[in-house]
Amino acid sequence: MERLTRSAVLDVRAPCEKVLEHLLSRSIEDIVGGVARLTGVAEKKGRKVLHFSSATRREDYRVEAEVEKQGDKLVYRLRGDLEGELRVAGLPRGSACRVYVEAEGRGPLLDEYGGEALSRLVNRVIVTIVSKFPAIIQPRLPGGRLGDAFVELFSLLNLAVGGQATVAKGGRLRSVAVNIDTGSVVTADGIEEARAQRLAAKLSNALKPLVEALEELGAGQPDRIVVSAGNTVLVASHVAGLSVVTILEKEEEGGG
Repeated sequence: MERLTRSAVLDVRAPCEKVLEHLLSRSIEDIVGGVARLTGVAEKKGRKVLHFSSATRREDYRVEAEVEKQGDKLVYRLRGDLEGELRVAGLPRGSACRVYVEAEGRGPLLDEYGGEALSRLVNRVIVTIVSKFPAIIQPRLPGGRLGDAFVELFSLLNLAVGGQATVAKGGRLRSVAVNIDTGSVVTADGIEEARAQRLAAKLSNALKPLVEALEELGAGQPDRIVVSAGNTVLVASHVAGLSVVTILEKEEEGGG
């Protein structure tokens, strides 16, 4: 299959060296283990051998991974059922750092899981960084559309840092985690409590029948529902009866 790529850019309020050191302090499986469900880890000639589950074949996927630091860049090399690289590069900006994250690859693991696997890999790096340092994501909208990495990053960033993530270049981010079975709020950011409660009930009433309808059609349980309306995009990431609804609002040109 063709080589797939996923990428993201962060402005981190910390020196590049500290950001890269923090990533290096985590084991390879902590980072690369995000591509799919990790079932086992071994070591071979200084490389980590990671095994991931498959829903379509008897044997697990096998990926060998190693990491190398090259100046202001980390390169994770992947071989086996996922051939590719994860690159994390830091560009100093005063006392801060602009971090570029890019994952690319091909192979049987991506034949099954597609670009979602690389999105999860990028997400793992981002969440690892923002769990330690304040950061602002620089949204990339390839082709004028929300890519799956972009959608997942906003959801995960907002949860990972307790609402401290912000949107660069004119926009704002709000979110509410809703238990759609009970219509109750689990957590909310950027939305006052009374309004969040009202939204939770309405979102539950809207999302629960949609999830049930998709299951009835044989499509399975959706993991993401996206609704676009003008300058507002609503993304509901759904799992096990809980929906994390992220609302991205892009400001009008010349607006405040």
